[in-house]
Amino acid sequence: MGMGQGVGLGMGTNMGVDMGLGMGMGMGLGMGMGLGMWAARSEKIFECPQMYHVSTSLSLFLGGGITSCPEWQSVMVQMLKDINLTILNPRRANFDVNNRNIELEQITWEFKHLAKADSIMFWFPCETLCPIVLFELGKWIATDKKLFIGCHPDYKRKSDVRIQVGLVRGKRQKIHESLEDVANEIKKWASNI
Repeated sequence: MGMGQGVGLGMGTNMGVDMGLGMGMGMGLGMGMGLGMWAARSEKIFECPQMYHVSTSLSLFLGGGITSCPEWQSVMVQMLKDINLTILNPRRANFDVNNRNIELEQITWEFKHLAKADSIMFWFPCETLCPIVLFELGKWIATDKKLFIGCHPDYKRKSDVRIQVGLVRGKRQKIHESLEDVANEIKKWASNI
């Protein structure tokens, strides 16, 4: 899949979504939505509202767009499946937008698990501005927590992310333009710990 080609996510239909993966393969990547594809690694994947208790393995929070954007989290999980890493995924299989209590539960889960994680990945897809993710990034760039950051090439606030992160973290913080590049940085980090 070259950048700009589609990724079939299998969310009931086979939708084509440009995720800027830059994988250089000419075929689609079929993925089912939800935990079914993660069953073999369920002890390593914690999806909201499951509670994660800090363990000895490295942990990674998947921060990034959830509302009005592709389900990129399963793509990232697939790319990281062969490394020893516990993944904290805020995207839940079922989110009842009519249940006001679920909003508090979601935000609280994310707040607690961002703090628990050894590292945080931030992905900014092009379909939405991700205002909450920008807020979370602003909080965590001012800490020593290990961050992995990526912006789709067409993300409208990409320049803002680069400038803000650069002002706080300087050149030591890479900002990638594809999920694959973010995954490769995560793999390199995890293999050196």
